[in-house]
Amino acid sequence: MPLKPFAYPLPETRFLHAGRLVYKFRIWYGNFNSAPDVCRADSTAKELEEAIQVILGNLDDVHPFSTDHFTVFPYLSKWERVSRMRFHHEDMRLVPYPYVCTMYLELNSFQQNVSCDTAVSSSHWQGLFFRKARVDPVHQRLAGRYSP
Repeated sequence: MPLKPFAYPLPETRFLHAGRLVYKFRIWYGNFNSAPDVCRADSTAKELEEAIQVILGNLDDVHPFSTDHFTVFPYLSKWERVSRMRFHHEDMRLVPYPYVCTMYLELNSFQQNVSCDTAVSSSHWQGLFFRKARVDPVHQRLAGRYSP
C-alpha cells in the first residue's frame, strides 16, 4: 500500500507498521529551495518510500546513503514513553519498535545545480562517500524479522 503524500517542506512524524511491529518515523527536510519540482514528483514519493524500506531493512546498522535525488541521514534514538503506547490492527496487537527513526533528507549536491531531466555525468559522483540505495526484495517483507 503506498504511503500518503509527504508534507514537504514541513517536518512530519509517521507511524508505519510492518508485520507486528510499529515504527515511529520523523522526517526532516533540508533546504530544497533550489529544486522545488523534485519534491512534488510521483517518482520522488516512490524514492522516499524506498529509502524508508532501506532504513527498516538495516536498523542494526544505519548509516547515510544516497538515492537518485537525495542524501538520506538516518538516526535512531530511544523512543521515550514507548511502554505507554498501544497499537492494534484489526484484532492483532502490534508491538512498538523501541527506537524512533529520524530521517533527515538533503538534495544531492549535484541536484542543486542540475534539473531532474538533465543527464548527470559520472564525475559528479566521484566525491560522494555514500552507498547508492537499492531495495533488497528480502527486506521488503519485514514480518518476523525483528523480535521485540
